[in-house]
Amino acid sequence: MPNFSERMGLKKASQTIQTDGMDQALRNALWNALTILFFPPGGETVPINSNSTLFRAARVLWASYFKQPLDTIPQWWGEARTIIRRNFFGYPWNEVYDFIEFCSEALIADAAERKRLQVLCNQALEGNQAGYRMTAGKFIANTAKHELETIDAAQAAKGKFSPVADHIQKALEHLSRRENPDYRNSIKESISAVEAACCIIADDQKATLGQALKKLEEQGFPIHKAQKDAFSKLYGYTSNAEGIRHALLDEPTLTYGDAQFMLVTCSAFVNYLIVLANAAKPTRR
Repeated sequence: MPNFSERMGLKKASQTIQTDGMDQALRNALWNALTILFFPPGGETVPINSNSTLFRAARVLWASYFKQPLDTIPQWWGEARTIIRRNFFGYPWNEVYDFIEFCSEALIADAAERKRLQVLCNQALEGNQAGYRMTAGKFIANTAKHELETIDAAQAAKGKFSPVADHIQKALEHLSRRENPDYRNSIKESISAVEAACCIIADDQKATLGQALKKLEEQGFPIHKAQKDAFSKLYGYTSNAEGIRHALLDEPTLTYGDAQFMLVTCSAFVNYLIVLANAAKPTRR
């Protein structure tokens, strides 16, 4: 609901989502998320090596992100934090997202803490009308909440279905690049996730998607014919349109929307297949 200034025309309501920049409020909110999880304030008189968590974070950042000699890490945490903060607030907007992705990957070993960072960042993004959301440790252009949850679920596949998660993760990585996103290979990895899931369930690692779907049908796997036909056609699309699977064209005209559609759709389908596979063992007709 617009506030007084907006209703009176004294302050314009935002008409655009932040996709090509980052205002100060959003940057502040994202820094607050990092402060909560990684970079507590204070510590001017706290030796950095007296806290193993802070010391490790500083060493990882200095060596792998700042590319600075380890012997330039300040003795006191407060001084180290000041340098980290100055860098964060000096980065171009896109490098803020790069930095947070690095922190998620390199500074967190616990899945619950990584999820907490995602929640905090998404609260900041949503509250400041940003055009991105965080999922699986990566920032991608905003989609509906249920679509992000669908991708997260597919990316978290475990056990014999871990190859499915690998394909979804690669598709997400190709899609989430802010510089030179690779829509072609994102689509290829998305449909490969479906192919991998079907081959695992059909117990035939050499089958194509069409062959695996047919085998599942013959085994009595409870997949509707319309769904089988739909994904067979999608597989055909990725085998021919723009030469995605075989790199036939050098200048594809694929869009973010094409790749996003495939990632969400394929994630939903593999989640469905995994649920069915875990619920009941198919019987032969």
